[in-house]
Order: sequence, then C-alpha cells, then structure tokens
Amino acid sequence: MSSMVLFAQQERKVKSNAEMSFSSLFHDYGSIVYGADGTYSFKFTNKAKKPIVVTNVKSSCGCTIPSWPKEPIQPGGTGNITVKYNTKLPGTFNKTVQVFSTADNSPVKLSVRGKVNAKPSDLKSSNNSNKLLNGTRVKQGTGQKTSSVSEADKSVGAAAEGKSVGASGTKSRSKEAKKRAFERARAQQKAKAGKTIKK
Repeated sequence: MSSMVLFAQQERKVKSNAEMSFSSLFHDYGSIVYGADGTYSFKFTNKAKKPIVVTNVKSSCGCTIPSWPKEPIQPGGTGNITVKYNTKLPGTFNKTVQVFSTADNSPVKLSVRGKVNAKPSDLKSSNNSNKLLNGTRVKQGTGQKTSSVSEADKSVGAAAEGKSVGASGTKSRSKEAKKRAFERARAQQKAKAGKTIKK
C-alpha cells in the first residue's frame, strides 16, 4: 500500500515538473446533441527554459480531428491542442490523442469521452414501432411483415370512402343503378322535348 502511495506521489511530481504542462489531460463531453459542436481545447504551458515545438498530434480514430500550433511556444507561453469529435456518430465514445513535441515529457496522451444522442428523426420513427405498408403491418427497421391488416381495419377504411365491404357484386350493382338512373333522366328529357314540339 505504501509503495502505491509513493508511486502516485512521484507521478504527480513528474507531471507538475513536466516541460509541457497541461491543465487537464481528460475531457468528458457528457451527453451531446446529435450534430452539435464537438470541439474542445486542451490548454498547455511551456515550463521549460527553451521554446517547445509541437511536431505532431495523432488521433486514435478518424472521427477525432486534432489541430495544434505550428509556431514554437516560448518559455512561459501557452498553447492549445484542439480536438474536434464528429457528433454525427450516435453512441458512446472514448478516444485518445497523442501529442508529440520537443518537450522532455513527449508524447503526452489526451483523452476525450462522451455520448452522442440519437438523430432526432430516428427518435421520432422509434416511437412508432409498427407502420402500414401496402396494407401490411411492417416492424420498424426490419422490413419484415408481422401481420396482415384485419378485416375490421379494412371495413373502417372502406366505410370512410363510402363503400361496403364483404358483400360480393357491390360495385357492379352500383354501376347498374347509376346506369338506370341515367336512362330515366334521359327518357324524361326526351318526353319534355316532345311536349314542347307539340305545343
């Protein structure tokens, strides 16, 4: 136990005496809105007696893009290692960035983590687990048919359109009724025309 405490104290001492001293080596974004700005800057100070040059910064993933100062940081001066995470990738993340420089404590490992919330459109569609497609209920996101629309559903839909479901020959009878009504109206018009001619 005592050796572990001693090691922790030595580690803190090394970090405090580091030529390239960061105010923080870790950042937690927490919960991020989809598509929000995922930029964060790690501030460092040059505690050396010579200028420090950041030679390269490598990310553990292409979803995390780093940027850094190209000019030398003078003794006592400060700089920023900026990290931008792609917030169009929903889900949790834990990424690292390594900073290479002319400082004696190079490379320095920086870490970022957080969780990007789901896309708003995905949340909206997930609220409706089932949808109707060509008269068939389809489970959202699978494309698999789960059950056909019931006869009751068909009846309701047909009633809304002024139709009757279940009786055969309904359409044909409707056409015949329209035809007879048309013929009666035509006969009445002819009768009226004949009376007018006689007068």
